[in-house]
Amino acid sequence: MKNVRQKLFSILAVLSAGFFFSCSSDDNETITVIPDDPFDARLNNNATDSLTAEVFLSDVDDSVIDVLLSFTSPDDNMKRVYVTRNIQGQGDEKLDASDAFGVNDKGDGSIDLSSDLANGFAFSLDFGTTGLPTEGTVVYKFWATSGKGDFRDDTKRNLVGPATLTINLTGTNPAAVLKEYTSMIRLEAPTADGQSETFISTLDGEVYTINEGEEFAAFWDFGFYYLNSTGVSLASTAVYPNLFKDPEDTAPEGEVSLPLVNVNTFLGIEATEINNAYFVLAPDGTDFDSFSVVNDLNFTISTSDEEDINNLEVGDVVYVLDQYGKKGVLKVTDLIASFGSDGFVEFDLKMQQ
Repeated sequence: MKNVRQKLFSILAVLSAGFFFSCSSDDNETITVIPDDPFDARLNNNATDSLTAEVFLSDVDDSVIDVLLSFTSPDDNMKRVYVTRNIQGQGDEKLDASDAFGVNDKGDGSIDLSSDLANGFAFSLDFGTTGLPTEGTVVYKFWATSGKGDFRDDTKRNLVGPATLTINLTGTNPAAVLKEYTSMIRLEAPTADGQSETFISTLDGEVYTINEGEEFAAFWDFGFYYLNSTGVSLASTAVYPNLFKDPEDTAPEGEVSLPLVNVNTFLGIEATEINNAYFVLAPDGTDFDSFSVVNDLNFTISTSDEEDINNLEVGDVVYVLDQYGKKGVLKVTDLIASFGSDGFVEFDLKMQQ
């Protein structure tokens, strides 16, 4: 393999097209690796890194997974690198270096290492996320040999590896940081003119006015209301109480002759367009500030729990589950117990993304 420099090779994991390989036109140098380089995964046979790494697709902020593959073999010369791929547990498949990477390869399809890379190299790999399956895992194995090896046997003439990269397509990283909305979310009591900011989306912490519902109600997860019988309350959009005037009610302004209706009837949208959400009051003494990563959300909450939580007070901590299985936690920071235009509840929110 010739003319390798800073980006020794770049891999795009597009399943239908395999990989693409690019080399610079300069001299044979591998990359200089800084310990805190922001790789999504590091595969390195040294004391600080590991030859096994897992990347959760739910953690990837852009369309590329950045991976470092770094092998050293000071006593024996590495001649070839073999690569296989296993999609959703269907078995390892050979990746031919010429077809998959667009580089010179050995006759068996392995990557041909030049002599200046025989005792050590660092490859910077960019795995594109476009085209990946929607579930399961994609597992890549890399190993270096002293001569001709075999894609079916990673022990034959093995010098380093195998290094294993697992791309987890459906799992959630337990160390993923929670999204925090801690700048005083405020939901207002519903008003007849629809101008009140009553509903919230846990997707991004956005607060919506009722009269935005025809366009945005599909994003709403829950809203605030107050009644004498229930006190300060939160309810999923799907079970939000009948507090709205029926659009077909022809009674004079300020009067209601038909029974009040639910959110979707008021907005003129299908019930399937609005979301469920579930609530459990956390035990007294629960420390809201202690929740920082997904693994901290180890409380039990499910779709069998209530979609309406009542009589909230300042300081209450509430566990939340949205329709899409994402957990969260909120803390009530302020409120006015009123069903008039001055009624509101304020809270901080942390959600799994």
